[in-house]
Amino acid sequence: MKIFVIVCCLLSFCMYSQKKPPNLGRININELTLNVYQKDTTANALVLEESGYVFVDKENNYKFRRDVYRRIKIFNNTGYDKATITLNTYKNESIKNIKAITYNLDTSNKIEKIYFSNDKVYKKQLSEDWHEVTFTLPKIQNGCVIEYRYSVISPYSKIDDWKFQSDIPKLKSDFSTTIPRNWKYNIRTRSDRKFDRKNTYVKKNCIEIPGAEAGDCFKVTYGLDNIPAFKSEDYMLAKKNYMYRLMFELISYTNIRGLTTKYTKTWKHTDKTLRKRFFDNQVTKTRFLKNKFPDSIKKIVDDLKRAKTLYKHLQNKLFWNQKYWSKERLKIREIYEQNSGSADAINLLLYNALNALNIKSYLVVLSTRKNGKVTKLHPSISDFNYAIVKATINNETYFLDATDKFLSFGEVPFMCLNGEGRVLDFDNGSYWEDITSKDSSTLRYNIDFRFNEEFDELHASIKSREKGYYAIKKEKKYLPFLMKNI
Repeated sequence: MKIFVIVCCLLSFCMYSQKKPPNLGRININELTLNVYQKDTTANALVLEESGYVFVDKENNYKFRRDVYRRIKIFNNTGYDKATITLNTYKNESIKNIKAITYNLDTSNKIEKIYFSNDKVYKKQLSEDWHEVTFTLPKIQNGCVIEYRYSVISPYSKIDDWKFQSDIPKLKSDFSTTIPRNWKYNIRTRSDRKFDRKNTYVKKNCIEIPGAEAGDCFKVTYGLDNIPAFKSEDYMLAKKNYMYRLMFELISYTNIRGLTTKYTKTWKHTDKTLRKRFFDNQVTKTRFLKNKFPDSIKKIVDDLKRAKTLYKHLQNKLFWNQKYWSKERLKIREIYEQNSGSADAINLLLYNALNALNIKSYLVVLSTRKNGKVTKLHPSISDFNYAIVKATINNETYFLDATDKFLSFGEVPFMCLNGEGRVLDFDNGSYWEDITSKDSSTLRYNIDFRFNEEFDELHASIKSREKGYYAIKKEKKYLPFLMKNI
């Protein structure tokens, strides 16, 4: 992985001469007569060309704009799903300028164009903050080529990753940005090969400052050709850990008066931000909890036994709402009284409860397996999406999570086993530590073969024995059935 920084500092501005997405109609007869991609004859579809471009758009009140263009060859009906485009947008974001065409060859071998109608764009609200926009190109058939483009208008300065690689091969993929110099980003690349196009430079006179000379932007361009399809493997971590991609992390923004807001400074600053943003400074609320636990737990002398008993008590009491982070402000009293909450809320309560009973504990933030690896190249907040607890008892380390009633003491959900997490030590300084499970997970089979006395029949029996995550998976599968039939 490579990383570099683009540095920006500027006043109010007006953008002009921006790059527009390619016009539709970039089709030729050879693309329609292509029957198979020789470099990957198993491919059901092939990206002929795609490009993405991010800039600040004067026409949309200086919001960030992301233009995307793609042209895709569909070989067979297994590739028909590429004709349905699904876009997720965050609150206050919008999708504009959707244009699309399907190309087929008619009986006389002439190119037929079927234009997409904008009344076929469907919107669905996924949650309070997220919406889904879906559209499907018309008249899809074997051998057709689809072409589309759209724009995402966003009030946020976050630049989404550009994925050069997907589940189908690509002939050409390009991404570029023209960023005014009052934004500063860390930019990372992930690729095991040299980029075919790579250019970073200052673009002169791309910003018009009222009453002053025109200003500059920082231009970034990356491109790859002949990109193979990404093949998933069993037990693989998040696919984005391995896909060719371009990543942006906002460092700072300088406003019209020259005041700079820093989003990521040092890891020490990041730790403080995590404490304030995700845990609402509810990390020292032990007094309230001390009087809430049964005396039978508080009177246990042995630290490990007391911690295990408390952990089981909270497991039975609290119910996880299947959310990782809470949108509402976290308050220990409310979490305890409501008996339910998000993962960060439940484990924040567990952390305070353990400390209330003199069990030294720490909050740990991490990234789940599907979310991908946390970068350590520079301070980052957006990479984290989950929180657990670390307890230190008799010089032994135990990672804990009270969201899952099937977990034993010292186990965390399998999704949390994704390398290192950030242990938030608010007194002595935070640090990285490998997230591991205390017990091993094993799956054993005993197979017994026996012939009858005449040796003309063979009888076999198979017994399995599961431990750790294998056992948890089986318990979750069969326990509801057993409870129903008791």
